[in-house]
Amino acid sequence: MSDEFHTIHRAFSQYLSSNKPSGSLAEIAKRLAEEGIQNSKLRDLIPLREEREYSAVQSDLLDLVLFYITFCLEDHHLTSEECSNVHYLKAFFHIQEEDFYTYKCSQVKQILSAQISRILSDQNVDRTEAIQQVELQRCFGLSYDQFLQITHPHVERIVNELIGLINADGMVTQTERSRLVQQILALDTVYILNPEQRRMLDDLAE
Repeated sequence: MSDEFHTIHRAFSQYLSSNKPSGSLAEIAKRLAEEGIQNSKLRDLIPLREEREYSAVQSDLLDLVLFYITFCLEDHHLTSEECSNVHYLKAFFHIQEEDFYTYKCSQVKQILSAQISRILSDQNVDRTEAIQQVELQRCFGLSYDQFLQITHPHVERIVNELIGLINADGMVTQTERSRLVQQILALDTVYILNPEQRRMLDDLAE
């Protein structure tokens, strides 16, 4: 069993067990769990986007992809194979770039906010973790501006809390202070510091 199929199999087997879908959605998940994404018969269950029937299943198809992404992020890492699977599922389900932003914005925000919170709580922040957010941006079909719009309020609150902690005399050691500065700076791929935040961090990093 290839790694690609193994992830699909485990994800949609769990989906069937936990969500107990019915109708065509159950059949789609069952075929994914049993045969993976290289399943020509599966196409018969997915109406074309221009067909009237597509609107009845669109939300469910988006939820299937969201479930798969959430499942893959349980280990806090999205592999290249998993990213490829996401893009294949999107194409297979006729999902367009704007669909997640238009129809599932709150769920996307929840996933992205959880990942960014984890990055900032990690005592060994790796730039790779921040770059992974760019991969998630692509998976959700978000433009950079849309990504910032969704994540900005949550990230700004956390960044301001961390800067407040750094500035609180006696609350952190110099080593901890340096680590917190690097944690915040590691977000430069997904969050633009405002001028005042940047000035405060530059002063602290000296």
